[in-house]
Amino acid sequence: KKITRYEDCTEKDDFIIFFWKALEEFTDEERSLYLKFVWGRSRMPTYAESYTHRVSYKRSSNPDATLPVAHTCFFQLELPPYSSVEKAKEKLRYAIKNCMVIDLSLIHISEPTRPERISYAVFCLKKK
Repeated sequence: KKITRYEDCTEKDDFIIFFWKALEEFTDEERSLYLKFVWGRSRMPTYAESYTHRVSYKRSSNPDATLPVAHTCFFQLELPPYSSVEKAKEKLRYAIKNCMVIDLSLIHISEPTRPERISYAVFCLKKK
């Protein structure tokens, strides 16, 4: 939390509070997977204070059906405004456990009838 900076949101927003509660309830393995998802590494560096973890508001017409998006080059998470801790845990767990592709933002994969799923296809290709 000490190295987190917020964009288009604050630490007092409900969905940010839900995000931190979700991470606090994760196992050590899940927290390690979160770091790998958002940063590409499974643990924090020795001098973590020299890094900035960014969390930004991800606009969505249906936040509870939207997955978070990570930008590992920038140690950044785009987080939809989930309605509860449980929903935050569900979506974060899905993202960290099913993300198979890191930083393929140049690939444009989407379902023709559901263009809003581009980030899902790019960042969280489901394991076979």
